[in-house]
Amino acid sequence: MKEKIFHLTVRNRGVSQKGQMATEIGAYMTGKNLYSEKLGLPVNQAGKGKRDKIETDYILPESASEKWKDPNYFFNQIDKMETKKNGETKKGARYFKELETALYTELTPEENKELAKGFAEEFFKKYNVPVIVNYHQLDGKNPHAHILVNYRSIEGDQFVGNKNRDIDRKLFLKQSRELWEEKSNEYFKKKNLDLNVSHKSYLDRDMEKLPQIRINPHSELEKDINPMKIEYNKMVKAHNKTIDIKRHKQEVKRDHQRVYQVRKEVMKVELQQKREKNLGKDTPKMTVHKLYDAEIKKSRDKFLKSREQYNEQRKSNKIHKEAFKQQRKNYAEQRQEAKGRMALKKHDLAELKYGHKDLKLEMKQYSKLNPFNWKKRNEIKRKMIKNKMQQKRKRLEMKKEKAKQKIQKRTLRENKRGYKKEKRKEFSLLKDQLKGKAKALLLAKEKSQVKNKQIDKVVSLSEYKKTHKVQLVKSQSRQQQKSM
Repeated sequence: MKEKIFHLTVRNRGVSQKGQMATEIGAYMTGKNLYSEKLGLPVNQAGKGKRDKIETDYILPESASEKWKDPNYFFNQIDKMETKKNGETKKGARYFKELETALYTELTPEENKELAKGFAEEFFKKYNVPVIVNYHQLDGKNPHAHILVNYRSIEGDQFVGNKNRDIDRKLFLKQSRELWEEKSNEYFKKKNLDLNVSHKSYLDRDMEKLPQIRINPHSELEKDINPMKIEYNKMVKAHNKTIDIKRHKQEVKRDHQRVYQVRKEVMKVELQQKREKNLGKDTPKMTVHKLYDAEIKKSRDKFLKSREQYNEQRKSNKIHKEAFKQQRKNYAEQRQEAKGRMALKKHDLAELKYGHKDLKLEMKQYSKLNPFNWKKRNEIKRKMIKNKMQQKRKRLEMKKEKAKQKIQKRTLRENKRGYKKEKRKEFSLLKDQLKGKAKALLLAKEKSQVKNKQIDKVVSLSEYKKTHKVQLVKSQSRQQQKSM
């Protein structure tokens, strides 16, 4: 079964984000030209709507007016609700919750619309608020949807009641991700597609696969880091492909073993029936000691299997430990170098600041009222502008350096977490191994003290102990002591 990439991002859309009005955000989402009544300006996004072939669905209650299907009316009403009596926008106002989700190239545009709309309807049913679904690039390589969940309910042509604060809870994100996974997998099953998605990470699912790093081509800060990210993602893809092939081989092997075991059992039963028919003999009687032998064999087999797994895990952990030590050493060296670079950049920035102060003092020496000083003042101004630009460049370099350090630190932390998990697995296998060995020894000791006798029905040792009292055999040494 092919696993698709899971993507669902939840954002709070409000005035704090770039100071936008609801009409500006709505124009981008719906791909239409809107008019902001509050700003008194048009917001033109029809070009984007044509490029991305944006389509929109409105999920409204039955009591809602038809006006709400007009995006111009809808988003202007939101702006009005978030405006004070003096005309200013409320501080920290939130317009709606945005859920951005990736759709699937294996589905047709109509099927993607049906899936996304079904997902959005669940929020309408749960919170009783209007929901807008915007479909972008349905025919392209990156089909996705922007789902806008409003905070207030509507009746007629007005918003009613207070905001539903359940939408702002932390649980909303988790529930949304789980719901999208559930809806997607149900739809794949309905359409008989061999696909699935999961909102959980590879680490949470105990998988050896590694996650890829997201690349943002529009970020200036990450411009120099993006080639490194692309190279890292190529290595991750190759690693994950190897894991998939390995897992597929293991699944095929398990299927063959299962079929072999079934065939073996069938042949064993058939052979036993044939022997009974030919010889006319009943199956041999089961004894208490045979039950103990069977249980001891099971415990020994478990012990041997655990020991084999433990040895393999231990070898693997040794290799992992050496690799992690080397990574930690490299990280320490890189961090030391980065500290040195940052110290030099801070020193350069401080020098530039002092230089700027000197230029200011020099400027004060030349009066702007004297025409003979204008040329000199212009020269100093140019130097000050150049100094400011150099300061900005230094700050940007420092930000880039910090971003690099964060990525290196995050990678080391993930590797450390993975190593600790493998170590816990090793201890768990050792525990199982010791348990199996101890159980086998205890059963062997118990068998030597139990009186052997025949059993009518073949049962397990635990069931036999529940229904019968085990008779112990007196040792010869005790009998001699009593006779003396």
